[in-house]
Amino acid sequence: MVPDGYVQHMAQALQDGRPLPELDVVMFTSGMAFPVSMMPAAMIAIGKFTPGWWFYQSIEALNGTGGSYSLAGWAANLALVALSGATFICLGLAVSRIRRARPSSQGSAVTQPAGN
Repeated sequence: MVPDGYVQHMAQALQDGRPLPELDVVMFTSGMAFPVSMMPAAMIAIGKFTPGWWFYQSIEALNGTGGSYSLAGWAANLALVALSGATFICLGLAVSRIRRARPSSQGSAVTQPAGN
């Protein structure tokens, strides 16, 4: 579950020009920072669970880095990126619905005046 204020933290960090460590994980495990051939097997395994890996692989397939370009490879990799995006949206909607259905353990944020 996303902690309260996390989105505001990210937005403020981007406005201030501060780096986001969450994005570093995606960048370094996707192959964008350095070649996949230099990565240990564990980093490759982690990278394959991130959308950044599949996005970078789609760019590689379209650019023809391996000697020839592959339009089918590009489409398949972008389909995985779109699927992961849809999954994150569905998870966000599900968490939002669960949070609205449960009563909050915290008190109301609005202060009520004392009654006479």
